[in-house]
Amino acid sequence: MLVSEVIAEVRKVVQLRPDVTYDAGVKGCQYADGICSDNSVGCLFGQVLSNLGVDVKRFDKYPMPNREGDTYTPAIDRILKNEFVGTGQEIDWCVRVQEHQDNGLCWDDAVKEADSYLELEPIGD
Repeated sequence: MLVSEVIAEVRKVVQLRPDVTYDAGVKGCQYADGICSDNSVGCLFGQVLSNLGVDVKRFDKYPMPNREGDTYTPAIDRILKNEFVGTGQEIDWCVRVQEHQDNGLCWDDAVKEADSYLELEPIGD
């Protein structure tokens, strides 16, 4: 699957539910677990990948990042690099969305923040 397909689905989900937030809590972001502010289950990328037919429970093999220390790399970075096809810029955009979501921004603001940092080539509708 292409990362560009993931990005297109992120934008679709966020357009439908822009104000949703996800509480990563103590355990960190969970792709198949955790409750969002609209009572849906799983973080933004968990829901997006599920929408695309991906079994997100298989990503349990990717350890969630440790929030302690100087570096923080969401598991979505490793998942996309290892299991999807995309450019570094597309993966960086997804990582930024994930980081902003994990820090409590609503999904619309998380996408806007990523968009303000990385300009991606337009994706067809």
